Amino acid sequence: MGAVVLMFRIDAFLARLVAVLISLFCLLLRFGGRRLRPLTSELRLAYAGSVAIVEENIAMLPVIKSFTHEANESERHRRQIHHVREPLNKAALA
Repeated sequence: MGAVVLMFRIDAFLARLVAVLISLFCLLLRFGGRRLRPLTSELRLAYAGSVAIVEENIAMLPVIKSFTHEANESERHRRQIHHVREPLNKAALA
């Protein structure tokens, strides 16, 4: 609060301008956050699925190698990574 008083003492016009701009910035963050919240939830779920596949493949690596399923598991992981990138693209366009 003291900084606002000092700003008004130095230059009242700039102090009002800063107050208006900060208010607009806060409103933009609030409404932008509401739009991005569902996208970030989707991104977290997709990322969790990707990590689960990686952990599963690491745990089962000897079995995967013995039955020569490396290509299948690699494709499965590639598809999951694609699902992780979709919410990122949506967020970039939002």
